Order: sequence, then C-alpha cells, then structure tokens
Amino acid sequence: MGPKLLRLFYRLVPQTYYSWPLNLLHGDGTILDVGAGPGILASHLEKRYDYVIALDVDLALLQRWRPQRGDRVAASACLPPLRRESIDAAVLHDSLHHLPEPEKGLRETCSLLKPGGRLAIFDFDLEQLSTKAVAIAEKLLGFPARFYRLGELLKLAATCIDVSTVQRGPLGAVAVIGVKRRDA
Repeated sequence: MGPKLLRLFYRLVPQTYYSWPLNLLHGDGTILDVGAGPGILASHLEKRYDYVIALDVDLALLQRWRPQRGDRVAASACLPPLRRESIDAAVLHDSLHHLPEPEKGLRETCSLLKPGGRLAIFDFDLEQLSTKAVAIAEKLLGFPARFYRLGELLKLAATCIDVSTVQRGPLGAVAVIGVKRRDA
C-alpha cells in the first residue's frame, strides 16, 4: 500500500515544490539526482545541466522518467555504482530522510563529486509543524524516515561540504547548498 500512496503523492504535489529548488541550482556538466523517484526534478534539471543521472532504489518509479540527456540508475544512495569524483553536482530533493542510513548516503554522494563539486540538499526542517505532520504520516504509512532539525542537517552537511546557502522553502522545506570540502 505504501508505494501506491507514494505514487499518488507525486501526482498531487504542486509543481512549485519541484521548481523552487531550481532557482538555487545552476551550472553545467553532470548532475546526480539522488532519490529521483519518478524523475520530476530530473526533468527540470535537464534544462539546466548537460547530463542528468537519476538514482533511486524504486525501479518502477524511476522508469516513469524518460531522459532526454541522462540515465536512470536503480541503486541505493548508500552504495551507488558510480565512479568516485565523476559528478559536477548532486541534489537530494526530499530524499535524505528516506535513506536507510542518511549519513552514509550523504557521504557516498559527496564521494562522487569532483573537487569543487556542488551539493544541494532539499529536505524538511523537523522544527516546523508541517514537517512534524509529514513525519507522523510517513511513519503511519510505513515509510522509513529520519527527519533532522535544521541545526542537525547543517552539522551533517558540514561533514562534506562548505555550506554557502541556507534557505527556507514551501511546506517546511529547507535548502542547504555548498561546495565539496577538500577533505571530504
């Protein structure tokens, strides 16, 4: 029942939820969309980047995306089958809290970034009431979820990036963006 509800959620969410991060993402080269789901954000990213790699564990969701300039990779963010330091940018949009091991998934994502590569995390701030409601709903639906307070998310991100941007978005979302640290 959970996967069917998740697919319904993707259909009901307003497109602005996927488009607001685009104002903060810019560049060229290759970008990795970690936890891409049905590829809604990946489709938008194709307009801004040379090549998009959509990574997700749910092959059925991932197959809904029809890449123009990109590839689909069915795999876990905690064990991505990609070459280290091969990606110019990576984005985790509404996916970090779904990873079975968020810290490991973030570490692995950072390891794929080239030196100076950019990482963008768009997730929810557990301090917001709307996020608490989302967290309860996801637990009731059986989704694995580990939400962070903004301070915790910043501390986690700082393990692999120098944070340059923190911005609040719709529905309790927050953006944390930075450049890969030299020691990461």
